[in-house]
Amino acid sequence: VEQTTSQMLASLNVKNYYLDRPDKPSDFASIRSRANESVEGGISVLVNGALRGQHDDGGWSLWGYGESEASSSSYAAYTLARVNESGEDLNRLLTGKISKNATVNPGTVNFDKLVEWFYLNPDNPSSGTWTWSAGVCHAWTPTSNTGFVMLIHDMIRQQGTISEPYATYMTKNMQNATRYFVQTQAADGHWGGSDDKAMATALGLWGLQSYGTNSDDVTQAQIDTAKANATAWLVANQNADGSWDADSSYGWYSNGRTTESTAYTVLALNATGIPADNATIQKGVNWLIDQYESGGSWGYTW
Repeated sequence: VEQTTSQMLASLNVKNYYLDRPDKPSDFASIRSRANESVEGGISVLVNGALRGQHDDGGWSLWGYGESEASSSSYAAYTLARVNESGEDLNRLLTGKISKNATVNPGTVNFDKLVEWFYLNPDNPSSGTWTWSAGVCHAWTPTSNTGFVMLIHDMIRQQGTISEPYATYMTKNMQNATRYFVQTQAADGHWGGSDDKAMATALGLWGLQSYGTNSDDVTQAQIDTAKANATAWLVANQNADGSWDADSSYGWYSNGRTTESTAYTVLALNATGIPADNATIQKGVNWLIDQYESGGSWGYTW
């Protein structure tokens, strides 16, 4: 699932970057055609009954068999929700391929059942949150993956297709996630541990910004304070070269992880309203550009 969705997201992002630009490459028509084919092919793999398809319970698993788990469900759901956004010209590829309510029909995806799956299957039942749980791939902290799940719920919410009882499950998922962030934030504003604080804090901030949800025991003021503290921590902990640290223990080479941490931090800070020409964001973007221009890639994140 992660390889399928990685190619789909790369195709979407490259196509959309050039779509409205006047300086398109001369072969953009070919680039766009290949990107469209990649996304369409990925959808055909992720629908129910396909090789890596959505399970009847609403989740996904890494190889398409075995029990559903949060990491593959997050990969697949984020990518499919991106394709289904109202402003995405490829959302037509999901026309007639979205089922609703209690049944995931063959050849479709079902966002209702996905939300229910997240509600019924937290990796951390005491808090109602999710961990990167696949047997392979990098192991995000509970904070990182829970923030990512909040982004998925926000995209699905904005598409306006969730009905009861799934809308209630969505609200409860987001209340649990918000409570987790408010209650576990360190005094200096970060989440996570070791050298992985930046990515955990970035995704926690971005999740709260996208879908922080108050409840009987969490106020909007507490959510706003958590976001402000996380923002301040990220700004204060940027490295002199523009990057943010990442834990290198996920592999033998840390540059890809640092790239990932830096990219998520830039996106999270921008999502809070900090403009793209802000000095902190510019330093992060310039570091990312330097990594690509010096080696032709951003490193390996496994």
